[in-house]
Amino acid sequence: MTHINRRDFARLAALAPIAHALTSADAGAQPSRAARSAATMYVGTQHGDSDAILRAMAGFGVNHICSRLPSERFDEKWSVDSLSRLRERVESFGITLDMVPLPMSSNEISRFELPNI
Repeated sequence: MTHINRRDFARLAALAPIAHALTSADAGAQPSRAARSAATMYVGTQHGDSDAILRAMAGFGVNHICSRLPSERFDEKWSVDSLSRLRERVESFGITLDMVPLPMSSNEISRFELPNI
């Protein structure tokens, strides 16, 4: 596997438009649809999922989220009904709930509530 550090990535990213312009037969040509859609940005945030935050994220063009923990313990908030309500609430803002993280602590495994996860 090849690794690239951030500075090298930034340099390469800055050179991409120049390289495209130099290799283009017509300098005024529009980039192809494939070239335009090749750059994808995934944005992360650590804000909650209140209605105001979901409304703002939808306004910023966020389409998918990973929710916060429904509860730090496996209790009724982890039930199918509760998770379905969470998904429906998120989707009411036009956002897809892609996943919900498992409650993993940074404690030593022997002291963790669910050591078999």
